[in-house]
Amino acid sequence: MDINKYILLIILLTLGLLKPSPSTDFHLANSYYEKGEFEKAAETYMKIINDGYENAETYYNLGNSYYRTGDIAKAIVNYERALLLRPGDGDTLSNLRLARMNLADKTDEDQNIPLFSSYSRLKEKFSVHSITGSFYFSLYLFGFMLCISILPFTGYIKRIFKVITYLTFAIFLILSVIYYDIYSHNSKSFGIISADRAAVLSSPDDNIATRELFYVHLGTKAQIIRSGGDRYEIYLGEDRRGWIDKTAVIEI
Repeated sequence: MDINKYILLIILLTLGLLKPSPSTDFHLANSYYEKGEFEKAAETYMKIINDGYENAETYYNLGNSYYRTGDIAKAIVNYERALLLRPGDGDTLSNLRLARMNLADKTDEDQNIPLFSSYSRLKEKFSVHSITGSFYFSLYLFGFMLCISILPFTGYIKRIFKVITYLTFAIFLILSVIYYDIYSHNSKSFGIISADRAAVLSSPDDNIATRELFYVHLGTKAQIIRSGGDRYEIYLGEDRRGWIDKTAVIEI
C-alpha cells in the first residue's frame, strides 16, 4: 500500500472519530428543548432516529417537542412509537392522553364508556413480555387452587378455598382476554390521522362509483388494513371501514 492510501485511511478514520455520537446529539437536542427551541430539538431527535438509534426515550422526547410546536398528530405518533418500545410507561401514557385532550375535534376514542376505558387503562399496564408471564402464572395458580378446592375440606375452610378459586379464575379470564388482545394488536399496523378532517372513501380509485363514507379527524388512531395506490384501507371498528389518502395518515 502506497503512502497516499495510508493518508486516505487516516483521514477516513479521523472523520469517523469526529462524527458526533448519538449521546452528543441527544444532549444537543435536550439543550434545544430546555431553551425553548422546540423545532430544532425535534429536528435533532429526528436525526438521531434516522441515524439508526431508535429507543423509547428518543421517541418520547420527540413527541414532547412536536407537542410544544403544536403538531399534535406527530406528537401522538411518537408517543405511540415510544409505547411500542416501552409499553405501560406512565409519563408517555399521560402525555398521550394530554395530547388527545388538546385536539380541536374530539375523536371517538374520547367517548369510550367507563367499562371499556377501565379495560384500556388496565391493558396499558402490560407489555408483550409481562402479559405472557402474568397469563401463565394465573393459569398455574388457578390450576393449583382448583386442585386444592376439591380436597375433602369441610365447612368454613372449604368455602374460603372455593371463593379464592373463583377469584383466581376471574383473574385468569381477564388476563386471557388481555393476552389475546395484545398479541392480536401487535400483529396489526396502525396510523394516526394527520389532517384536520379527511374523507374516508368507498374505493381506492377515483371512479364514478366512489363516494364519501364518513370523515375522520386529526389524531384519530386507525388500523391500516392494506395499501392500494395512493390510499390506505383503514378500519376504525363498528364496521367503519374505507379508503383514505396516504398523505392524511402517519404510520406508527
